[in-house]
Amino acid sequence: MTTVLEIEEAIKNLPQEDYGQLRQWLEDYELEQDLIASSAQLAEMLDEEDGGECQLIDE
Repeated sequence: MTTVLEIEEAIKNLPQEDYGQLRQWLEDYELEQDLIASSAQLAEMLDEEDGGECQLIDE
C-alpha cells in the first residue's frame, strides 16, 4: 500500500477486531508524538530560562 486511497480501502475491509486494534494503535501513536513534542518544548523552555545552555548535557 502506497497511497492514502489504498490505505482507506484496506481499512474499510478490516474485520471489526482488527479495526479496533488499528484505532488503538493510532491513538497511542498520536499520544506518543504529543508527548515527544511537549518534552522538547519543555526542554527548550528550561534551557532558555538557564541562559540558553542545554540541560541534557553533563558538563
